Amino acid sequence: MGQIQETGLTRVAPTKVNSWWRVLLIGFFFYLATLVALILTRNPVLFPTVVLVGSFMIPVAYVAFFYDRRQQSRLTVPMIARSFIYGGLFGVLAASLLEPLFIRRLDIVTAFVVGLIESSSKFWGYCSSPGTCVTMLKWMVSCLA
Repeated sequence: MGQIQETGLTRVAPTKVNSWWRVLLIGFFFYLATLVALILTRNPVLFPTVVLVGSFMIPVAYVAFFYDRRQQSRLTVPMIARSFIYGGLFGVLAASLLEPLFIRRLDIVTAFVVGLIESSSKFWGYCSSPGTCVTMLKWMVSCLA
């Protein structure tokens, strides 16, 4: 158990830094559960649920990762939420506009290109405001060092 720290106006208890793993594992469990239900029942109504749970699992874990480390950077909760929304929107737009231009057939190499297109477009979504982009890049570099 951590000690409570006095910060002047409020008392801040240290937070558990690795709760994003729990978010990821719970999301993976629900993804497997919905996938198994879809396979066993062959109910096409479950297909959108499987896609949505699978699509949101990694981005939500990513947001939880940054939320866990909010005391280590100047990223605020509104900045993280805005980055999540803009990154997702830019990712969908990039997938819809760029992938038909570059992808002619689907194999392992083109799957890598799809991931590169979507991930790089999400980065620009995260950089929706210059302060967010610079703060996030500095924080990522400091974590690698």
